[in-house]
Amino acid sequence: MAIGLFATAIIASQAVSANDDLFNGSFGSLHAGFGVIKYEGSIFSGPIKESDLSFLAGGALGYRTTVGTDSPLVIGVEADLNYYSAGSDLRYGISGLAGFKVSENSLAYLRVGYGKLARDGEDLDGMVLGGGFEFKLTNDTNMRLDYKKLNYKDVDFIDNSIRYDGHEISAGMVFSF
Repeated sequence: MAIGLFATAIIASQAVSANDDLFNGSFGSLHAGFGVIKYEGSIFSGPIKESDLSFLAGGALGYRTTVGTDSPLVIGVEADLNYYSAGSDLRYGISGLAGFKVSENSLAYLRVGYGKLARDGEDLDGMVLGGGFEFKLTNDTNMRLDYKKLNYKDVDFIDNSIRYDGHEISAGMVFSF
């Protein structure tokens, strides 16, 4: 199913008329996917190594612009918010984006930023790395596939330390405004 959706997006993106402002300006997005949070370390009862797989849903707001005229390079900033169904965790963050227009109607991008996870009464924060691909469906709507690697700081307490990290994979729609 994902391959069919991916192929449909590529075909649809080729049908959109060329426009120099396809990836310029303000945008918002809605997305859904899966996230995993892994944690390992030691606690009073001994070593621990576990992970939680969760459905996630969220959204983002951002702004991006083309670097120079007729340039394939795009830079931007994005703030996002995600809800994890397992544990009712909430993750939010902000990322800088740098991308390259692969064609008139598609964009590949990388991200680096900061994220915070509210989990079991703890606020975990750390670096967000990732990337993705967008396909233009109409003059103001894109389809996005996105991946994020989350590296949180260790949680230390008396003779105990737990390291948290995670991954998010999502698909969604991006709306220009």
